[in-house]
Amino acid sequence: MNEKFQKGFTIFVNVVLKYLFVLIIAIAGEKLIGVIKYRDNSFSIMMLIVTVILGLLLVYAIKKQINKKIILIAIIILGLVIRFIWIFSINSRPVSDFGLMYEAGPKILDGDFSKFKGINYFSRFPHLTIMVLYFAGMQKIFGLGALIPIKIVNAICSTIDIFIMYKMGREVFDEKKAIFLSFLTAVYPPLIVYTAVFCTENIAITFFLGSLYIFILCVKNKVDKKWFIVSAILLSIGNLFRMVGIVMVIAYIIYIVVYIKDKISIKLRNSAYIVLAFLLPLIIVSTSLKAMNVTENNLWSGAEPGITSILKGTNVQSKGAWNRGDALFVDVYLGNKKALQQATKERIEKRFATYPLSKWVQHYVDKFASQWSVGDFSGSFWAQLKVPAQEVKIDMNKDGELYTQGFFVILLICTILGLFNKKQYIKNKIINLFYIIFCGYGLLFTIIESQARYGFIISWLFILLSMTVVIDKEKKESIG
Repeated sequence: MNEKFQKGFTIFVNVVLKYLFVLIIAIAGEKLIGVIKYRDNSFSIMMLIVTVILGLLLVYAIKKQINKKIILIAIIILGLVIRFIWIFSINSRPVSDFGLMYEAGPKILDGDFSKFKGINYFSRFPHLTIMVLYFAGMQKIFGLGALIPIKIVNAICSTIDIFIMYKMGREVFDEKKAIFLSFLTAVYPPLIVYTAVFCTENIAITFFLGSLYIFILCVKNKVDKKWFIVSAILLSIGNLFRMVGIVMVIAYIIYIVVYIKDKISIKLRNSAYIVLAFLLPLIIVSTSLKAMNVTENNLWSGAEPGITSILKGTNVQSKGAWNRGDALFVDVYLGNKKALQQATKERIEKRFATYPLSKWVQHYVDKFASQWSVGDFSGSFWAQLKVPAQEVKIDMNKDGELYTQGFFVILLICTILGLFNKKQYIKNKIINLFYIIFCGYGLLFTIIESQARYGFIISWLFILLSMTVVIDKEKKESIG
């Protein structure tokens, strides 16, 4: 791809993101102001002070030239301790989809796979299958006490994320930034509060990050290009838990095509590595489950077609969120997938004919901004949902909201300032990979049903983007 196109593409993405992040900051800032006005924020202020003190200690340790490995180990231990304190401070339980997944465990252990067939929930949404089987496996090992081990696994995965983020920071930025990146990851609210939530993302994120790190090593010529295969396999494993990995695949291919200085034949070969290595594990696992009579549908294609999520996203009254009206509409056609697809398509077309273009622009702008404006991506809400007050020792959903929202707003401000830092995204081209990934997920979650939780899968991206506010002038990148 010639330099002129590459520069034009980079500038286009940059300009679009500037407008988008202005929207996000506006809504996130509005929520922050509301918290400041109407909440008792003493607990959040205390956490803010502790975080600042820890940050100053980190600066002091770096200036005193304490061994970086010792600093990193201390940060990882800090992150693990914080996560353990959190998961043992709250008697969280599986609710909503998570509850259905966990409750299916005993039947699966008895050999009853009916939940994956017909019009039952996991037949409608087979992308949840692997998490259901994981829960069943944990119940087989730990019995009725499986919830705590599951949360411990979540905490360990989230702690591994700290190390991977550090490794990525070294490749994308420099050693000092990598240390700060690991610290921010250790104290980042979403990656902490979600460890007490029984959701698929806790495991998926670790594989997504591992995939991204290896991809970066490949494009920087630190490893052989065949490692693209390993990157894609890791992404495919993560995708089995949270089936939105295809967005990362597309981002990888766009980056290879636009930013890698290779012959077209080599670009096609590397793209093929990624696509095939991503699809094969998914196909093998899906086919095997069907052959063993565990599932009835492929993991990527349930009894309820994906277009129903788009339908919910077009509901202006519910602001694109789940709503009872659309849910009841879908229920009428369950069991006849073709009829449901056709009826859903007609309902969407009718909606678009009902309102003027200006209304739809406003709807999707508001939907996009709301999707990315919640500081903890609703993690505190899901962790504390249906948990009696006396079983919540640390109330992050209420008392910690100023901290989580304020933390996020600071990251957003750093991110938008980084968008004006041409020396960063022009010279350090890998930054543009992060921008492309965000654009992909931003588009996906704007189209489908809206939930703040959906954005959690790439919540770590905001930490990376915040690092673009300051450039390491000595860093020279070799990509090809």
